[in-house]
Parts: sequence; C-alpha cells; structure tokens
Amino acid sequence: MIDERIQKLFAEHFDAAVYLARKIVMSREEAEDVVQEVFIRMLDVDLDALGSLQGFLYACTRNRALDHARKNARLTRPGLPPEEHDDSPETLAREIEHAESLSKLMKAIEQLPRQSREVVKLVYLSGRSYKETAKHLGISLATVKTHAYRSIKRIRETLSK
Repeated sequence: MIDERIQKLFAEHFDAAVYLARKIVMSREEAEDVVQEVFIRMLDVDLDALGSLQGFLYACTRNRALDHARKNARLTRPGLPPEEHDDSPETLAREIEHAESLSKLMKAIEQLPRQSREVVKLVYLSGRSYKETAKHLGISLATVKTHAYRSIKRIRETLSK
C-alpha cells in the first residue's frame, strides 16, 4: 500500500516537479518520466527520516533530471561534454521555491470553473493563441478573452491570500 504522504505529495506537487524537470530535460514527456521515477524511488525511502518531503522531492527530481540529461547528451552528442549546471545550495533553494510557487499556482488554476480552467491551460500553459483556443473549445473569441481575463484576476486574488 502506498503511503498516504506520498499520495498527497504526488497530488499537490507532481505538476511543479514536472516543470522543474522540464527545465532540465527540455521535454514534457521525459520530465514526466523523470518525476514518476522519483516517486517510485520514494516508495523505498524512510519518509520519517526526511525533514521536508517537498524539498526531498524537488532535490531528487532535479538530480534525476540532470542524470537523464547527461545520459542523453552522451548518447546524442558523443565526444561533447554534458552541459554544466549550477549545483549550489542557493540555486537548489531557488528552484525549490519556484516549484512550490508553481504548485500553488496550479492549485489556484484547478479551483477555477471547468471552462475557465481549460482556457487558462490552453492559453497560458500550452501557449495557444486565443483564436486557437476558441476553435479548440468551440467557443467564441470574445468568450475566451473574457474567461482569460476573469481567470487571471481570480488567480491573483487566490494567490494574494
């Protein structure tokens, strides 16, 4: 049986961890694979011995993503050294803080009504234009703009609390 803390951590921080990994591996699919591997490995860790599960998740995600990127660099560009990354504690702390902020943002987005949530995800997370979003959702361009405006306003209010 999976520890309840891991299930909660997965539900609350999966997207943020994927975002962190994606900055390193440059592919959403590979980033998701990296984060899934980290969660699988966490099943064998003594969670009570850890100070912060979130910190541990983000540190492991970052390290696993770096390993993945280095491995792929060797496979795709033999003879070239893998890219250098700043491994300082300050950089890791900034990345963890950024990932936690992203997690809060994703929670705020999930609290939006269904159609507003879809507009936000398509426009702001997937990078689609308002016109493409309107066509994809089968709604008018004006409706997309209204949802986007109201959603951003509501997200700001939620995050400022």
